[in-house]
Amino acid sequence: MDIKKITEEKGHYLVGFHDIDPWSSNSNTFLCLKVESMEEIPNANTYAEIVLVDLESGKVSPLDRTICWNFPQGGRQAWIKKGSTDRIIFNVLYENRFVAKIIDTEGSLVRFCDKPTYCISPCQEFSYGLNYERMYRLGGYGYAGVMDKTAGIHTPEEDGIWKTDLATGNSELILSLKEIAHTKGNGPILFETDHYVTHILPSPDGSKICFLHRYWLPDGGIQTRLVICDNDGTGSEVWDEGFLSHFDWIDNESIMIWGKPITKAQALRSSSFLQKAPIIPALLQLVKPVVRKLLGKKIIAQGFYKIVTTREKFSNEKFSEELPIQDGHPSFCPKNRSLLLTDTYPNEDWVRQLMVFDCKENKLHVFGELKQSDKKPSAVNYESVLPYIDKDVMKKFSMDNFVYSRSGIHCDFHPRWKSDCGYFAIDSNHEGYRSVYIVKLPEELNQCMLTH
Repeated sequence: MDIKKITEEKGHYLVGFHDIDPWSSNSNTFLCLKVESMEEIPNANTYAEIVLVDLESGKVSPLDRTICWNFPQGGRQAWIKKGSTDRIIFNVLYENRFVAKIIDTEGSLVRFCDKPTYCISPCQEFSYGLNYERMYRLGGYGYAGVMDKTAGIHTPEEDGIWKTDLATGNSELILSLKEIAHTKGNGPILFETDHYVTHILPSPDGSKICFLHRYWLPDGGIQTRLVICDNDGTGSEVWDEGFLSHFDWIDNESIMIWGKPITKAQALRSSSFLQKAPIIPALLQLVKPVVRKLLGKKIIAQGFYKIVTTREKFSNEKFSEELPIQDGHPSFCPKNRSLLLTDTYPNEDWVRQLMVFDCKENKLHVFGELKQSDKKPSAVNYESVLPYIDKDVMKKFSMDNFVYSRSGIHCDFHPRWKSDCGYFAIDSNHEGYRSVYIVKLPEELNQCMLTH
């Protein structure tokens, strides 16, 4: 595997999620975060530096800093590539609320936005954002530091998905959580619990956005719905529901998503009856690990990558038999969407794999693997983040599991394409510290891209 670390400077570096393009317009500069520790989970006093790395010299230029970050998704830092000059957007704490901040490449302030950012539209004119304090309170990848003012409101009318005009910083609510929860799917909706959204992603042409709508089930599981709407929030539809995870747009009308087949038991799990009879879900949470251990795969549906489209919703059609059944972080090449880049979670030996799937040839190319660090995460910040998380939600995590999953020891590759698709970047800690690496696409796959 042709792999190169972007910097030799001391410190821990990360990009975050696989939907972030860290390369500047001229491809000479790389945008990422620098943090002091990968063992500790971030709290309200843990800063990450917003830095630019010169890919020729390796020089690291700090621009700003923020407490609005986490290891799996970074600070949602992104380039705004519009006009003759690149700018940078990321989330910050400002006047006791989370907002987005836009700076130039020297670190000078351009403007603050009304709301935080999650992703940028393909036209580079808008940002889509959500409520990070609500997401954090409900167990998602948000930020500590601001108490959730919507706590106790199950489906708020004044919160949901926000669209921000990057030229002015002004934001508008385009789809509320109440509207999202009432968007009809196949199964029942549990309205007696708090709902939230995450993982917003625009379609390749920017005409639509999709996102995950989530809420906890009484038995300790989590219900996820894949919701699609127009880029102004209208026309919302549920394309899939159940146990769903990572996804990407195949084209403007279809999505590949990792999930498990929908079962009849899912309807019962979302039933209000279980919410009103708490003794039953409490018993289910106790016996579920024992039953799983005894019966294993006999009762646990296997997940896989599948296709859902505007015409074929709630489908269990496999994307390909050649892809692994395990969850990963998939993304289609922006230059040629017949190449799919993805990875695997660590196996029993803590080894993670990198792979590219050639959709036209139906051929999987596994071309690299690296072992996750065996260092131990630290619980030093654990108590300080608890006030920002719902107590009932924390009952679903052990302290060890929570600390590991929020620390930098848990390090998914999150492979992300360079726009020309000749390279991609990964986060990794296989050398004992957190860093970012650029990987060259193997020559045979470069040839595939030219011939498709």
